[in-house]
Amino acid sequence: MVLRTILLWLCIVATQTIQAQTSRSGRLYTERGKQSFAKGDFRGALIDFDTAIKFDPTDASAYYNRGVVLLTEGKLDLAIVDFSTSLEISPSFVLAYDGRANARLRKGDLDEAIADLNRIVDLDSRYAPAYVNRGVAFHLKGDLIAAIEDFDNALAINPRLAEAYGDRGTVRMILRDIDAAIADLDRAISINPGMIAAFNSRGIARLERGRFQDAITDFEKVMQLDPGNALAYLGRGIVLMLQNKKADAEKDFQRCLKLDRSLQRALEFFRGLRERTNRSKL
Repeated sequence: MVLRTILLWLCIVATQTIQAQTSRSGRLYTERGKQSFAKGDFRGALIDFDTAIKFDPTDASAYYNRGVVLLTEGKLDLAIVDFSTSLEISPSFVLAYDGRANARLRKGDLDEAIADLNRIVDLDSRYAPAYVNRGVAFHLKGDLIAAIEDFDNALAINPRLAEAYGDRGTVRMILRDIDAAIADLDRAISINPGMIAAFNSRGIARLERGRFQDAITDFEKVMQLDPGNALAYLGRGIVLMLQNKKADAEKDFQRCLKLDRSLQRALEFFRGLRERTNRSKL
């Protein structure tokens, strides 16, 4: 009887040891996967996260991190599955809600993204990125006032959040508050001098104010940071056309369309508007 008790106890201890070793091995693969991802080795990261999940299918972090890689690769549906699995295991995992919200935003599933972001705010009202992303979702839904409020909330938590200034500046442009928009975009760029979207938006705002050379400077900064940015060529082309530098403008327009054919309609709209304006002057 004593021997059987000892053997049973040894079996329990052995099982617990195996479980602990398995969990520890899974965590080691998760950490290595995170290092691979940081180095840009997405394939290696995925292999490590897959292995971590095989060792420990209850590791919410492994699913979350694999979701981040898939999101970065643009595999949005697969990323959402991993973030959702992570949340089934750990229902209060803020970063998993954030990842799923980002994926849903990129898919255009705005209401679902907002639901995830609302949940984050419920869990952690000081998590500033949730307000930024929810502001973006409200912007895309056309609720610009709600968007501004969320960007304000984000900046109240973190006054150096460049994305919040940049996104608020873009919304203020739409609301025709151009000077306030430029101030926000100036602030965004001062915090993050490599923020391409802010330079493009400020270039458009400066164009709106008739500050043509300043606008060209912004668009050319974008070209320096991202030579394949079609919007920068479109913006500079519009400025050049307004300066009656038609040949140079057409070169920029052709370069723009070569990079992104989807901007054809925007270019046609501008050309039509320009022609109507010129005829009205006759």
